[in-house]
Amino acid sequence: MVSFITAITISPTHESLSNRIGSAKFWQILTRIFRSTAFVISLYFLHQLVPFYAASCFYSTDICGLILQVVLNSKRREISNTLNMLSRVLHVSNPRCRIVKKYITRNLILFLISMSACIPSLIYFSFVQEWQTYKKSVQFPFHVPPGRLHDACLGFVMISLIYSGASGGLTCALVSMLCSIIYLILSMIIASYRTSLKHKLKTQELSAFIFNETKNLKFVVTLVESVDRAWNLCAFLQYCELTSMIFIIVSTAIFRISFGSGLVNTFMVFNFLNVLYLFYSVTMNGSSVKREGEKLKKIGLECSVQAFFSDAE
Repeated sequence: MVSFITAITISPTHESLSNRIGSAKFWQILTRIFRSTAFVISLYFLHQLVPFYAASCFYSTDICGLILQVVLNSKRREISNTLNMLSRVLHVSNPRCRIVKKYITRNLILFLISMSACIPSLIYFSFVQEWQTYKKSVQFPFHVPPGRLHDACLGFVMISLIYSGASGGLTCALVSMLCSIIYLILSMIIASYRTSLKHKLKTQELSAFIFNETKNLKFVVTLVESVDRAWNLCAFLQYCELTSMIFIIVSTAIFRISFGSGLVNTFMVFNFLNVLYLFYSVTMNGSSVKREGEKLKKIGLECSVQAFFSDAE
């Protein structure tokens, strides 16, 4: 009886649950409005605040980040189902796998270090190092009298620029890490199935396992296709951003353009190293899926040859 009363007491009412959902939707709408406002302000003022090549990096990050957020929001159910399916299949095929855990931990640590270094650097550069310069050079589309109102408007512009750039960079970095992790898991699932099929091919008669393995093969193919449908657009967009940022930073280095600030130069070099790492990890893990698929095709061909000769006999 006590447990029943306790359960009734702690269970949320329909009214409180509706209030929570309404509050969550309100903050979600408010965040989207601020994100859109910050994006527009960032596009308008970027060329006044930073040099051309640095502005190009910010433009690329802002635009690709916003598009990725829209794509992720529109495909969130499909992506969530794909991730759940991958995790379940990996747990069944390789329950003691530690490679993925170590890989995720390492990427999260690098991600936190990058964010901890980039965001404070942007804040220091905007509000301390270049604040007086921006107060004189930034031109608003409407008249703003000098004084506290001008400082407040400029501060809002700087906050919008930092938020938009950090949000876009955060989204692109997370999508790159997710793509890399998904490709790694997918290649491990294919490799595990290929190893199991190869072992059965050597130790058992083909007729003993061919029908079950045909179903398993169809499931693996369906899994690969579902992952491709869920992530192909996200992978394409993050590749576009990574490639454009590499091109911009390399062009800056080739033409020996200095931004007049050691902090900005360090920031560009740091971003270049991060972009190279993300590009390399996504490319290598994506190619490993193709490699494992080719190896699986060879094992499947061996099974077909054995089935052909067994039928002939």
